[in-house]
Amino acid sequence: MTAEEVAAVNALKRLAKRWPPTLLLMSMDGSLVVVHADDERLNSENREGVVLDRIVGIPSDGGGW
Repeated sequence: MTAEEVAAVNALKRLAKRWPPTLLLMSMDGSLVVVHADDERLNSENREGVVLDRIVGIPSDGGGW
């Protein structure tokens, strides 16, 4: 990894140490979104209004390995 990439990963690791367990990051349409971890709508067909905020600039993929 480049120095810039290492710095970015380390910044995420620092954030993870203080990330509140009440919030969940999810991947939607290629970007990260923030939702409440206990929102019951996450397990339903109607997810309207579940997204609290969208994080632009960090591409993401929801696919499994």
